[in-house]
Amino acid sequence: MLRTTLMHALPSSSIASRATCRSSWRDWSAKKTYTRGYLALKLLQHTLATSSKCRSNTSLCFVHRQENRALLVRRTHCGGAFDNLCSLKQTFGTGRYMSLWRQRMNGTVAESHGKVPSSGLARVTWVIVLLPLAFSLLALDALCYHSSLPIDMIFEGGSARITVGNETLSLENVTFPTGLVFAIHDPVIHEYQIDGTDTTNNYMLDVKYLHQFSSSPYYKFQSWMRDLEGTSQWRDLKVWANGKLVRRADLPAQNVRSSLPAATSLRITVALQRPETPMDLDLYTNGGGILHLVVDRNERYFEVTRSLAGRKDQSLGRTFFPTDPIPFAAMVLDFLVRTALWAIVILVVVSIVEIGIGAASSGQLFTRVWAERRAEHSFRAILLTHTRRTMFQMPPRLASAQDHLSRGWQRLISAIHPLGLLTLVASFAYVLWIALVQYHAQAHIYDASAYLFGAKIFASGRLWVPVPPAAERFPGLYMAQVDGRWFPQYDPGTSLTLALGVWLGMPWIIEPLLGTLALLGIGLIAARLYDRRIAMLSILLGALSPFYSYLAASYLSHAIALFYLVWGFWFLLRFAQGSGNWNSLAATLLFGLAALTRDTAVLFVAVVVPGTFILSRQQVRDSWRRWLVPLFGSAVIAVFLVLLSHSINAALTGSPVVTPRQLYFPRDHWGFGQNVGFFGEHTLAAGFVNLDQLLTSLAIDLFGWPFYLTLAFIVIPFLVWRTRPADWLLAASAVVMTGAFIGYFFNGIYLGPRYLLESLPFLLILTSRGIFTLGSATIDVSRMVRTWIRIQPKVTSSPLSGASLATIGLITALVACSVLYYIPHQVVVHQDFTDFPAGVHIDTDVFNHPPVHHAIIVTDDYALYQYTLFSLNDPLLDGDVLYAEASDPAQFHELQVAFPGRKLYRIAIGANWSVSFVPIPG
Repeated sequence: MLRTTLMHALPSSSIASRATCRSSWRDWSAKKTYTRGYLALKLLQHTLATSSKCRSNTSLCFVHRQENRALLVRRTHCGGAFDNLCSLKQTFGTGRYMSLWRQRMNGTVAESHGKVPSSGLARVTWVIVLLPLAFSLLALDALCYHSSLPIDMIFEGGSARITVGNETLSLENVTFPTGLVFAIHDPVIHEYQIDGTDTTNNYMLDVKYLHQFSSSPYYKFQSWMRDLEGTSQWRDLKVWANGKLVRRADLPAQNVRSSLPAATSLRITVALQRPETPMDLDLYTNGGGILHLVVDRNERYFEVTRSLAGRKDQSLGRTFFPTDPIPFAAMVLDFLVRTALWAIVILVVVSIVEIGIGAASSGQLFTRVWAERRAEHSFRAILLTHTRRTMFQMPPRLASAQDHLSRGWQRLISAIHPLGLLTLVASFAYVLWIALVQYHAQAHIYDASAYLFGAKIFASGRLWVPVPPAAERFPGLYMAQVDGRWFPQYDPGTSLTLALGVWLGMPWIIEPLLGTLALLGIGLIAARLYDRRIAMLSILLGALSPFYSYLAASYLSHAIALFYLVWGFWFLLRFAQGSGNWNSLAATLLFGLAALTRDTAVLFVAVVVPGTFILSRQQVRDSWRRWLVPLFGSAVIAVFLVLLSHSINAALTGSPVVTPRQLYFPRDHWGFGQNVGFFGEHTLAAGFVNLDQLLTSLAIDLFGWPFYLTLAFIVIPFLVWRTRPADWLLAASAVVMTGAFIGYFFNGIYLGPRYLLESLPFLLILTSRGIFTLGSATIDVSRMVRTWIRIQPKVTSSPLSGASLATIGLITALVACSVLYYIPHQVVVHQDFTDFPAGVHIDTDVFNHPPVHHAIIVTDDYALYQYTLFSLNDPLLDGDVLYAEASDPAQFHELQVAFPGRKLYRIAIGANWSVSFVPIPG
């Protein structure tokens, strides 16, 4: 039956191909070591390889080159790239269905997924390399720990020279020190903690809660995994008096005063291991004074101050920090090394458990009998179905809308399981709940406030609004004022997109909706590059990601840019895999809109577009003329978008080449050197600090899993030598999109590492790939071991056959960590969210509908006004209620003159964070 199916699948005109097929069938049938499922695959490969017509632009030999399809599939694997022999192992559909087939080969079991090895041992060769690789990584980890931040203090002749890394402060008139104290460091205070809170930008870390939670086994495990005790730790203290070493301590005690010897020359050296949180030490001097040395990598400085009893602290010197890149590059490298080490640990542990499960059950997880029966049935059904659809049935010229919808739905569920679609619906509801209940449909950061205000400007049909009277009472941060024009400094894409929601009266629905559609697009991309399983798991991981959920509920630009980039990538893949030329135009338009939303979209496009062309290089060579017209159309769209951007610049700033951001804050740009960013300088060392902070926050917030396990699954396909070209494309994209922020002066961490949200497609898909690769690789190890010890398999037809129970158990445990701890705690942290420090939960919902009318409500809280209240105003300041910043009678009078007839109210916040409005006389 299978032979007949294959024969009838060939076109009737292909007599030579039919003869080749019969010959191939006889040749391969003689090899009794192969099962019928594997025989069918080899027959197809042999037929394609031996047919001269297979290499030409033809529809013969199961490959429809004009449509860029194979008979078994509707689209090709790895961006549509076939190898020179047109091997069906490179097709998407074969990878999908054949990945479940296990074949008996030479006494061992192998998986017909990707390249079929000649022996079972070839599937587990990677095991031999793991041990030396693990030792090498451990050695590299130790080397990274050795790269600490050196601090050198020299006192001589009433002066001092203090060097931290490469930066030196020279101090004059300094009294000789007599004692040294390393200030006590609270062990639960770190830049980013287990619960997603921080001490860098949001200051939401709750010390009291963490001290209570630190005694739990889960916290202790995570603390051990991250080695929090070894972070920001003083070590290698040495004291020289008159050039002679008089004291040394490997780990100097904290909060203990050590006497220093009397000498004419004193030198103190100490190293700061893995510098993270602000650290300080005190030098007690003759006369009762204290010299404080503070090192703060997040605020980019080290400073020396002097304290005298009854006097205000005096700054003796302050300079930019850091400039020495080695300690911070070592921290980034160590993060990657430890991630790889934990990936090896996962492989070893899951393999051992899988072996134990197999030995205990005395059975094979996917037996030959059940595999043959399912493989033959599936192979025949798929081959006949796709043959009829793709070659022998022409679509009608005119189809009803119902037919189009039906076919579209079938294509959708063939790529994504209906459970994945239900997951998207649930995710949308959850993100919408965050936006409405926890965020109160308000902005809670300077950027979001400007985006929402800009959306209101665009929704009114304007690019800008006139600068209002009493403009200083409405200080919107990141709002530029140029020649009487008032507008945000940001690229217009975000505000233009949000303007649709403003028109509808529901601006809060736009980003949750676009975020959900972005997850759908990620699933469709995964289905095109891999299979339905990867697509389903990618969507599930995205829906369970707190990083995604809380950022997609905000008014920031990242979810909008993600939507444009993901769907641009999907249309690009469709075009590269042979779909209509209009897909190229759609991809260009979406990429252009992404560039108008965030400048970092250029990085995404710069990696994804060439990478897709490389994956599709065979099609480009075979049918390069097909690409000319779409590329020309894409160029026209790109030019149009550039002209549109320049026109907007000219209307706002007066110059087509000067952006609002350049006008508002000229130092806000990428690069190194002086006059960069709001720290005044940016160095390579500071760039590595940013990268370390981004990776740390990502490892905590992406899935809510234990620290190094978050990204460990991405490494697994590379460790077990089962990568595909698409893996390299996605990995390169993730590396570029993440590593590029070494060149930016700020980490931007708010609601997680938001600058990395555009990398979400790569992270989700690669993690899914790693999980499935872990399962198949450990099953192969289990089978090899059981073959060696001659455990006879048991015949079974369980629906879980072929699944790695150990992998399923591991992923279930990781998801439980997120669902049972991390996500519930995020709900608590973001309740009545205002972006204020921990413990502040102002009921800001009352600001949406205050119980006053035709009024001006004022506050003297700059942060509250900038975060939330400013964006509630109408752009022309003619709404029923206006929000202003004012604190004294003169400012109140200014508002009354500028807006006569309006009554003024002052915001009063009660002890329980309740809000009331107190009338201001006048």
